[in-house]
Amino acid sequence: MAYKLWAVPFLLVLTGCASSQLWDTGSLKQEQFIEEIPVRLVNGLIFLDVEADGRPLTFLLDTGAPTIIDEGAVEALNLPVRKYGTAQDAYGRRDRINRTRIKHLKIGGLDFRNQPALISPLRTIPVFNCLEIDGLLGANLMKRAYWQFDYERERLLVTDQLENLPVPESALQIPFRTKAQGTPIIDLRIGDSLSIADVTLDFGSGNGLTLERSLFPEEWIKKAEVYTDGIAGVGLYGAAMDSVWYREMPGLFTTQGDTVAAAVFLRVKRGGSHLLGTELLRHFRVTIDWRANMLYLEPRGEVVQTWRGMGFSVTPEEDGLVVSKLVYPSPAVDAGLQLGDRLVKVDGERVGHADFCWLLEQFREGDGPVSLGFEREGEGDIALRLNAVDIYGEARKLKR
Repeated sequence: MAYKLWAVPFLLVLTGCASSQLWDTGSLKQEQFIEEIPVRLVNGLIFLDVEADGRPLTFLLDTGAPTIIDEGAVEALNLPVRKYGTAQDAYGRRDRINRTRIKHLKIGGLDFRNQPALISPLRTIPVFNCLEIDGLLGANLMKRAYWQFDYERERLLVTDQLENLPVPESALQIPFRTKAQGTPIIDLRIGDSLSIADVTLDFGSGNGLTLERSLFPEEWIKKAEVYTDGIAGVGLYGAAMDSVWYREMPGLFTTQGDTVAAAVFLRVKRGGSHLLGTELLRHFRVTIDWRANMLYLEPRGEVVQTWRGMGFSVTPEEDGLVVSKLVYPSPAVDAGLQLGDRLVKVDGERVGHADFCWLLEQFREGDGPVSLGFEREGEGDIALRLNAVDIYGEARKLKR
């Protein structure tokens, strides 16, 4: 059985208030090298195997954050724990956080030494736990080399010489500046008149272009083709509850006027940072030059954003799998599903809290139809049979 359920996206952007000098520490042992590293792609996000002080771990590559390691791995490795300061996630929520230092963080044949990292209970976030994420490979480590992301071959190329990487003259060139930890920040333009400053290049976001709600008047929001209620997304401090709006806009450009995409579905939310994520980046071979502060985008075909799903997501809670997000328009909404309904059956089989990871894996690949059973307080059982659809495609039909 393989069906595709609309799943909660996870976004990670982090800034700390401790001294920026911390993120300039650490070193890379190798010189005159080029390393090809195989990766695993999940919904456009990049996962890779690393070795931290001799222990194999799985990290998510995230240019939008410094390196982060799960507190369970810190305990297993007996790493030192020090106070850091305050951190902020992708939804603007802040909290205090600790830091550590990893003596040897190995990726393929590369040995990154004495790497600073923040400590977070990543595995307490259900989606992260299902994907068995032990940490985030952040910009403070990555800025010590040139990196090229090749989605077609599912490979990273890492080198200390830009000349070692295939970057054609036709590639788009976008200058960037950096946050303290090295996260690239770029400027973009939408259409003829909307200039967007300070967009975070975020390989830790599975969305396309996410912008802050305050940029847009109420009339613009009312014309959104798609919107969601419930969970807006998942950041470092868990799920954020709010509405999110999606609207197709003509033309995404660099500030020099080069076309990134002929059209783009903007994702608009309240609070946090502007983000450019993998829903758009995966259509390019991406090269990041931290020495010259230059981003290279080599198109790998037409940029087409896709979002297939049934129009709902669930969250594991003590009383079961609770519908925590609805997408308008979608098959789930058309069928009458409501926030707070509990998913109790999939194709006649009982499911509960413990089946959350299994559901994410099963629903990632297929389209249905799937028979689903729900319970609603005060109304009893609800039986639905749903197919996955192209959410953006359905929105375009309604627009016409």
